[in-house]
Amino acid sequence: TSALLSPEQAAERVAAALKREPRIKVAGVAGPGEPLANSETFETLRILHRRFPQLMLCVSTNGLLLPDKLDELCSAGVRTLTITINAIHAEAAEALYHEVWWAGRLLPQSDGITLLLDRQRQGITEAVREGLTVKINTVLVPGINEKEVPHIADLARQAGATVMNLMPLIPCGLLSNATPPTSFQLSE
Repeated sequence: TSALLSPEQAAERVAAALKREPRIKVAGVAGPGEPLANSETFETLRILHRRFPQLMLCVSTNGLLLPDKLDELCSAGVRTLTITINAIHAEAAEALYHEVWWAGRLLPQSDGITLLLDRQRQGITEAVREGLTVKINTVLVPGINEKEVPHIADLARQAGATVMNLMPLIPCGLLSNATPPTSFQLSE
């Protein structure tokens, strides 16, 4: 994310980018934060779909709100989703996710993790059923989730995701003291 934009600013940025490079095919919406929690995300997508119907619209999400927002995403013209899933078992997820907010309140960690993991699975399945192309992003955090990667890949395959992207941790925030994976760990 290079900047936080209003829906109209986003549309103007896309127009300027297309003027410089008309071969652009995709416009994506990501954070900061969870895009599906912001009404501006949907306004931006509707504007982009109306002004640039030739573009493929993509949204990156953690998946928590996906089952509730899928219809709105589809009606706004979204055809591709990137869902970040870094764990599928509670133990690894608890080391990665320290807070889960639901319906305006902070859930106890174990309840929040269970909810997040269940809704990610549900969201992938429902998005694929709706005909969206789904990509799974996984951030590799050595010592925490490397054993999760095959399980995430299996979940993605079974649910019908098209692509899985494994990315190295860039230490920051709550994981600022974590060690990023080596190139060997990534290729392994």
